[in-house]
Order: sequence, then structure tokens, then C-alpha cells
Amino acid sequence: MQSFRVSGLYSHDGRLVRSIAESWFLYAIFCEIENGVALVKIGRATNVYSRMMQLQVGIPYPISVVLFAEIGELHVASDVEKGIHRDFVSRRIRGEWFRFQLSDPVDKEYFHKITKAVVHFYSGMYLQWKKITPNQLAAYASLKMRKRKKKKMGIDSP
Repeated sequence: MQSFRVSGLYSHDGRLVRSIAESWFLYAIFCEIENGVALVKIGRATNVYSRMMQLQVGIPYPISVVLFAEIGELHVASDVEKGIHRDFVSRRIRGEWFRFQLSDPVDKEYFHKITKAVVHFYSGMYLQWKKITPNQLAAYASLKMRKRKKKKMGIDSP
């Protein structure tokens, strides 16, 4: 089992250790659909791991990577999310899903340039993406499942 070092409110892999309502995160989920083409969902959440588990159920493609960054207060996170959606409107597939050719360095740079600019415009912060890999998501899901089983059996877990 993988152990996680805690630094402040977050483990080293970016999981929120304590859920604090005023601490919001921006996330970008990447689902590769074919030859470097990815569908990207951009949203906000207080617990990125829990949100990914909720979304994975309804996504027809596996999540290949998740980027996330702490934004802070809900109103700022909402403004950032709406601003990014507005700037990526020409790439919108449906709702909060956008299409990118990630094998193309120009397209990849465009994604990063826009997200950094929008975050800075609305929050004054410089965007620092952190990454969640499929293995980290699987470890989180396994941990949640074990906790549920223990709770169901009436065993307290720390």
C-alpha cells in the first residue's frame, strides 16, 4: 500500500486531507479518445479525487490524466471556470467538454497558455498545475472501498 506524506492540508499527491468549503480547486480531466486526441473536462471541486470518482462512472473513456490547482474561494473558482469555458468555446464538444489534439505541441501550449492567463486574470495567481495519474485514482478508489467495507462491518477505521 502506498503511503502519503501530509504537508499542511494536502498530501504530497495533492489530495485534500481535510475538506474545507472555502478551498476550491480547478481541474482538467483528460480522456484520450484516439491518436493523441483528447476530450478535456474543465470544472471545479473541493475534493478533486472524489469528483473524479463521480465522473469516471459516466465517462465512456478512461481518464488518462487529471490536472488540478488550488484556486481558493468559490466565487473566484467559478469565475475562472466560466472564463476558461468561454475562451475554449470553439473547442466545445458538449457542456464542459472540449477537444484538444494533445500530440500537437501547439495545441498543448494553447491549452496551457489560456488556462494560465484566465487563472491569473481572475485570481491574480500564477497557475501551478499538479497531476493525478490513473494509478493514484485507483489507489484512492481502493482506499474508499476498504473504508466502506469496514464501516459496513461496524469496524472503526482511523
